[in-house]
Amino acid sequence: MSAFTKESSGSCSPIRSIAVVGRDVDAWISALLLQLSLGNADKPVTITLVELPSRLTPGEVYPTLPSQQALHRLLRLDQQALLGACGGLLSMGYRYFGWAGSKSEFFMPFDTAGSALNGVAFIHYWARAWQRGLNIPLDAFSLCAASAKQGRYYSHEIDSERFSSGQLAGNLPAISYLQTIGRIALAAGIKHHVAELASVNIADGIDNTDGRIESLQLKNGETVTADLFIDASGDGELITQVEPEPAKYFEAAHFESWAHWFPCDQALVASVPALQPRPTFNQVNAFDAGWLGRYPLRAHTALFAPFSSAHTHADQVLEKVQHTAGTPQQPHLKPLIRGRRTNPWQANCVSVGTTATSLDPVQGIQLHLLHTSLSYLLTLIPTDSGCMRLEREIYNARLHDHSLRLRDFQLAHYALNGRREPFWQHCANAPRPDTLQHKIELFRTRGHIPLKESETFQEESWQLLFAGCGLVPVAWHPRAELMAEDEQIATFQRMLNSIAARAAQMPAPASASAGHSTTV
Repeated sequence: MSAFTKESSGSCSPIRSIAVVGRDVDAWISALLLQLSLGNADKPVTITLVELPSRLTPGEVYPTLPSQQALHRLLRLDQQALLGACGGLLSMGYRYFGWAGSKSEFFMPFDTAGSALNGVAFIHYWARAWQRGLNIPLDAFSLCAASAKQGRYYSHEIDSERFSSGQLAGNLPAISYLQTIGRIALAAGIKHHVAELASVNIADGIDNTDGRIESLQLKNGETVTADLFIDASGDGELITQVEPEPAKYFEAAHFESWAHWFPCDQALVASVPALQPRPTFNQVNAFDAGWLGRYPLRAHTALFAPFSSAHTHADQVLEKVQHTAGTPQQPHLKPLIRGRRTNPWQANCVSVGTTATSLDPVQGIQLHLLHTSLSYLLTLIPTDSGCMRLEREIYNARLHDHSLRLRDFQLAHYALNGRREPFWQHCANAPRPDTLQHKIELFRTRGHIPLKESETFQEESWQLLFAGCGLVPVAWHPRAELMAEDEQIATFQRMLNSIAARAAQMPAPASASAGHSTTV
């Protein structure tokens, strides 16, 4: 009997139970979202969480994208109340120092830059002006960037004419955020075990795989059974058991490493006292063998410093951090994994979040990737627990495409750097994926960003990143030439004056609604 016939025959057995095995926020958010989505249906699905030992260290932070608010809405959480309960702060984006050269600086706000003129995108007018000597960076035309430089938050109420498309994200202290999510998940009714895995019991070859998980044996003696298993462990403690020829997580047969593109393999995690006045953006400083991210929080400033152990040592990084940000409190070292699982859904086991894809942390996308994988999963919950082939194929294909788009955006930060140290030269000279090189070349030659399906970052974000790294189009839309240069200069000046006036009216952190409530 063919595999297709096997999966198409027999009675339908709906999913009645799901077990989430993992740690920290990936596991708890997965369990909570599944419970809220499936646990209270007419025919409820039982959601069980097997919580593995935490790997969070003091000082860790989850920087988020504005899209994270969509996940919090699915979890029935109010963003402002959540920030208040966790001690988090709003953020309008990133300020980069030293990436395009040792003394360079640019902003990557959660915003657009400029506005279209005569039906032509602003980037074409800016490129034309830059190439003819008007030395004004693209981010100067962002209202969010201008507000951040003045220590203020963007407000839609003040920007009533919607010159900007500004958005706000949040920085969440990892441990307090996890505790908040955990309390809500337990109140929602998930079944909860705190234990390590003793063994994974695999059925003999059915469902067109080398076997599927039947049950888990925990070290505390308990047994957990389910129709579907979610691997949110971070290192694939479940998914490796059902892959053909089970192997360790990092073996090439099942894991595609991106270490040749992202050489930072360790990170120093710490904190320093809260900055006063509080910045309204995250700051990322490049140094000779890595970078230092500073993420403002209500009670302290989180520090995260990825580096390449092939180019420096942890004690040297600690000295650089101390020189740049002050004496680090409770410093810890963490390994960094860069790459993706080639088939994140195998048999009846689905890997989500960092278990499926572990990306470089240069922009805060960890929770976004978790949200994406869970969103795909929720649309693909099998109707038959005995045959999941079609759902697996769709999930794997979608997550593959989405991960590559995110990889390219993160990689552009490194590939386009303008520094001279060996680490940065290695990053700049590494062969680029064709998908990224295509974007770079089209932007360089035409000012165009070719977007594909499954893109997280839209055209304006790519423009700000490329321009910030020193990449300026050498040609532009022909209709941009129809505007006389003196008219364009006057138009730019009016834009800049308007941005400055509006930025001065934006709320400062003390008066902004930055999450003062403590109830979620």
